[in-house]
Amino acid sequence: MNPAPVQIVSRHRFEDMFLKSSHHWVISIREADEIGIPRPDFINPRVNLAFWDRISGPGIATPEDVESVYQFSLEWMKQVLEDPTKANLVVHCFAGVSRSSAMALIPLLFYYSSFRLAAERLFEVNKYAVPNTHVLYLITQKFGLDPGKVFEDLSRASQGGVPR
Repeated sequence: MNPAPVQIVSRHRFEDMFLKSSHHWVISIREADEIGIPRPDFINPRVNLAFWDRISGPGIATPEDVESVYQFSLEWMKQVLEDPTKANLVVHCFAGVSRSSAMALIPLLFYYSSFRLAAERLFEVNKYAVPNTHVLYLITQKFGLDPGKVFEDLSRASQGGVPR
C-alpha cells in the first residue's frame, strides 16, 4: 500500500503553500474564539473546526468535531479509491503539532484500517507530533479503540515504530 497522502502543517504554511493549490482536501483547525471569523476562500473540500489546544474546560474539542472529521474522511476515502492524485489531504492548526496531529489520525485510520499503522504514518509525516490527548480520547470513543493500546502504539511510533 502506498503511504497515505496526508500532510500536517502550521496555519502559516497552509496559507502560504496550499490555499491556492488544487487537488487538496483540508481539515482546518482554528482557535475556539475564532468561530465566525471569515476564513480565506478555498475551492476544494474542507472541514472547518474551532477549538483550543486544551484537554479540559470550555472551547475544547467535542464529539461533534470528531464526527465532522469522521464524515469528511469517509468522503476523502472515496476520492482516494477513485483517483488518489486528487486526494491529497492537508491538516492544519496554528502550529501543526497537537490538534492537527490528533485529528489527522482519523483519516489515517480509514486509510490503513489499523491504529498502529496510522500512528506510524503520523510520525513519518510529522516527527514533532504530540497529539492532543483529549482529541485522542474522543477518537478512541468514536472508533471503539482501547485507550491503553492507542497510547502504547503512539509511544512506539514516536520512537521509530514497532517491529513487524
